Amino acid sequence: MKAKVKTNQDIKCVDQKEHAQENEYNGWTNYETWNVSLWINNNENLYELANDEEVKTYDDFIELASEYNLTTTGDGVEFTNPKIDIDEMDEMIEELNEV
Repeated sequence: MKAKVKTNQDIKCVDQKEHAQENEYNGWTNYETWNVSLWINNNENLYELANDEEVKTYDDFIELASEYNLTTTGDGVEFTNPKIDIDEMDEMIEELNEV
């Protein structure tokens, strides 16, 4: 009996947003909060901004990022999106600053 080999055509790619929904946004409140957190933690420039000594809250991060004309993630989620859970983002910023 011959084993069937899966090819790239057999593998379905999952959109990040769809994947996040299936996993309950990996513990985050919603897609927007998860997406911004993901970008801050995985993009060197955003990570450095979030770790700046002047950044104590997510609002501080937004203000500093806007000085560099950074207003959205690479996926197009605006840092000021009203769906973003500010309390969760403040907690994430605080944890980043502890490292």
